Amino acid sequence: MGQLVRVTFHVHLRWRDRRLNFRNLQDNPSLNVIAVLVGRSRTPFGPFHGSVWHPKVQVRWRGGGGMEKGTGREAHRPWALGTASDAVCVSQVQDNERLAGEVVPHVQLFVRKMSPGQDVITDYVYKGAENDLEYSMEFESNVHCELSLAMYPFDSQRCSITVTVTNVINQAVQYPTLPLHPVHPALPPHPEFIITALTLRLENQSTTGCLTFTLHRRPAHHLFSTFLPTILLHLIGYSSFFLPLDNFQDRSVMSLTTLLALVALYSESLGALPSTSYLKHLDIWFVFSIAFLTATVITHLGINDHNSPVTFLRKESSCPSLALWQRLRFEFQSRSTDWKLMLGAKVGLGVTYVLFQCIYWGRVFSSW
Repeated sequence: MGQLVRVTFHVHLRWRDRRLNFRNLQDNPSLNVIAVLVGRSRTPFGPFHGSVWHPKVQVRWRGGGGMEKGTGREAHRPWALGTASDAVCVSQVQDNERLAGEVVPHVQLFVRKMSPGQDVITDYVYKGAENDLEYSMEFESNVHCELSLAMYPFDSQRCSITVTVTNVINQAVQYPTLPLHPVHPALPPHPEFIITALTLRLENQSTTGCLTFTLHRRPAHHLFSTFLPTILLHLIGYSSFFLPLDNFQDRSVMSLTTLLALVALYSESLGALPSTSYLKHLDIWFVFSIAFLTATVITHLGINDHNSPVTFLRKESSCPSLALWQRLRFEFQSRSTDWKLMLGAKVGLGVTYVLFQCIYWGRVFSSW
């Protein structure tokens, strides 16, 4: 409903600072923790005192959009800027980017011993130019992905997230080659979406990495909870045309009840969908369904009498085809107006229903 994607970020940065010297480093990096200033508090506290320079990471999102349109639609409102080390607020973001929101990360800064130290009296001194500083961050953020729901519930959404190191020059960033997995092996499949087309663009000599992925909605829930019940209601409403012509009460009650049940189902489904200024594919289905059953009810209300029952003529071997056609034409002309209206509505609504189903599901399969 909020068009938000909950993302857990794990960011690891490593660099060397020749301005620093370290004393008595341990082989285990977790024992070489340095205090990190996050907001107004310092965490975690380690054996080192004071603060050292460390990168600041900023997470932004680019508005996504339905794959059938190919372009995203941005909401024109400012979002808070959340960095992984400091919380800052901005009012405008260039290039139609939005920020992922203020986050409070779990960060850790430690030293990884890469070279032997120099024995200075009672301490071992390690140069910063020869040993790595490693910055590890883990935080969660609600990333806004502007969804295009024109094909809902058969839609596919494209979302992009950028992670930027804001306080270094471009030439200072180098990215390793990373394998991409659409879903983390330890996580169960997402109940509503299938994640595909995962791309991670890491350009050397650039401080920004862009993660792009596609969300394909799983339509099984709507097929069994929405489309199948409405199709059954269509069949029940249309079957009222096959009741005896003189049974007006059963025909009208049967068609009107199915119409009311369909309207109730539509009202219930609207409560689980975000409001849009355009018709979704599911809305088109319900609009046609209501119009189809409404036409059925109006037909029954307009036909409340008859003069002759429906009979079927058998073709005799001694009767030529031309004579049979003349008999059929004579029998049709002798029928009452109500019978002719009933036959016309039965054929017209049946053909219209079949055409709509072919066009509707043809578009679904072509876009899916």
